[in-house]
Amino acid sequence: MPNEAVIASAAPLVPGTPHLRRVLGRMDLVLLFVVAVFNLNVVPSIAANGGVPVWLRIISLAFFPARQVTSILSFEVWMFSCTLFFIGLAPFFLFVYGRRKTVGKLTNAVQSV
Repeated sequence: MPNEAVIASAAPLVPGTPHLRRVLGRMDLVLLFVVAVFNLNVVPSIAANGGVPVWLRIISLAFFPARQVTSILSFEVWMFSCTLFFIGLAPFFLFVYGRRKTVGKLTNAVQSV
């Protein structure tokens, strides 16, 4: 894969030894960082309160995106309805302006006769 770093082994290959490459990709480093930060935040609370804070965090992480999705969905519905309203309002004003323009032309035509 093009985004993975390959670390070459310093020891020469000897027949009969396993030929394993040492590969550490970007996703591996991201997961390592997430686990390290999670452990730094969770281990003290587990030591103080037991396993309950861990379950509370897991539940909050499970339901927090649901709240975000519903708020984004309501925002999108509101924006879509406002967009339709203004798109519908534009022909109305064009119709009113067009009628006034026509009435003005007819008035000028009648006055010049």
